Amino acid sequence: MSTTADWLNEERQELAVDRILEAAREVFAGDGIRGARMGKIAEAAGCSRATLYRYFPNKETLLHGYMVRIAKDFEEVLDDKLRGLRSLGDRMVEAVAVSVELIGEREDVAPFFNEEGLGLTAQLTSNAATMRERLARQIEHESCSERIQGQLRSEVSADEAAEWLTRTIFSFSVLPPEARSGAGLRKYLQKMLIPSLIAP
Repeated sequence: MSTTADWLNEERQELAVDRILEAAREVFAGDGIRGARMGKIAEAAGCSRATLYRYFPNKETLLHGYMVRIAKDFEEVLDDKLRGLRSLGDRMVEAVAVSVELIGEREDVAPFFNEEGLGLTAQLTSNAATMRERLARQIEHESCSERIQGQLRSEVSADEAAEWLTRTIFSFSVLPPEARSGAGLRKYLQKMLIPSLIAP
């Protein structure tokens, strides 16, 4: 376990933040969002509460940082899953389906989508404009790419498409898991999502 001195002498802030967020992952998975205490996260990270507060002044900033990290984790998985798809519509469908599946499978993400954490999650994501902006840039790039077939409908902006995809992911993530999954979810998204976003 690291000592406080180790933390205070940390040359790279990214390493310290990564250690804290990894500890938060463990505590969120075990105790849920509201049950997770900053003191327990500090203990799991091997630092003092004072050190933890130097990097994350309150629980809200820690949760926001954690969600940004989760978004990056999801991006890595999605990059792999979407690599062979050349249709913009197919890529959107798969991105939504894989995101919903990841949310349901990961113990460290599920607490954000149960009854306890849902209100807080909605509040945080409504302020997480950077994540939607990143998705919008990706959609705009792919819609103009010669490697990707298909374009957005003329009346739909990349920003609007990104917002719609985000809302779709959250909507399916709070429904009972038996509602739609796997091939059924993808078939439904093909039918409902593509016509609303992709030009015929």
